[in-house]
Amino acid sequence: MKTLLLRFWVIGFVLATCGVRAEEGVRWVRHGGEEGCLELSNATTRVVLGPLRGGRVLSYRFHEQEALQQAPADPKRGFTRASMLPGGRFDVGPENLLPPHPVLWSGEWKAEITGDRAGRLSSEIDPATGLQLQRDFVLAPDGTRLRCTQTMINRGEKPRSVFHWSRTFAPPGGTCVVPLNPESRYPLGYVVFSGKNTIDFRPEPEAAVEMREGLLLIRSQPRFRKFAIDANEGWLAYVQPGGLLFAKRFPVYADRTYGEIAGNSVSIWYDSANAVEIEPIGPVENLGPGERASFTEEWSLHIAPRDPKGNTDWKALRERVSSLPFGQ
Repeated sequence: MKTLLLRFWVIGFVLATCGVRAEEGVRWVRHGGEEGCLELSNATTRVVLGPLRGGRVLSYRFHEQEALQQAPADPKRGFTRASMLPGGRFDVGPENLLPPHPVLWSGEWKAEITGDRAGRLSSEIDPATGLQLQRDFVLAPDGTRLRCTQTMINRGEKPRSVFHWSRTFAPPGGTCVVPLNPESRYPLGYVVFSGKNTIDFRPEPEAAVEMREGLLLIRSQPRFRKFAIDANEGWLAYVQPGGLLFAKRFPVYADRTYGEIAGNSVSIWYDSANAVEIEPIGPVENLGPGERASFTEEWSLHIAPRDPKGNTDWKALRERVSSLPFGQ
């Protein structure tokens, strides 16, 4: 035992003398049966990155409150399809024009530590698209702020027009919050996908959908599963039934092309009673062979503000989230 302790002391002394130090707030862990995961942490927040099936954020916790969907609400159904694996998912679009790319969506990625509370997940090169993806995550020294950057690299021999698409699964039962664009191209500020190949640009009113304080509020369960919003303020949020507020900040470009079928910068999608998907979408990037482009989202967790009656204060929520710093 004394020999072993002396050996560790010598190794530590040599590393310190050479100016080498271990990164703070990051370590390798096992999570949910998956080996080789990375944990980023500070005093209040824990993030787990999983490389084995699609380069996902497996957990994002503020104290003991989890922001991401962990298991289906209906245990008889389960997340058996790769498309339904829970957690913080990312993808690339356009959805209906790119060929299927399971190497990127659900393949085995590589994880590496890149600094204090920082990690990177890297995909293999996808033979169907020629794309390789890298996802870099940095947790702030204090608080819940998590910077998520996806880099799209064209490793193929042909040009590719692609864009960032976040597909984060949150637990069901809460309220999606998206600021409406006062200069929206849609009559109501949003459209719904009312069938497999049908977009309704003037959907009928329903109890689960409300517009208040310039916000689109979507509660479970709406009549239609998919919403598209040409939001221009660069944020969206999700309020869980228990009051945890999951906010995302991201850039929006008024002078650039958005390549989804409805030209939207945000999409919301419901998987019955199992999960809700909150989706910032980036502008089109025209990548020649060897070229790359990145898109950054910044996540944060808060306790949703309440009014005197104990209900969510939507005006205060709007002011809080819209004032969060981005890129600083």
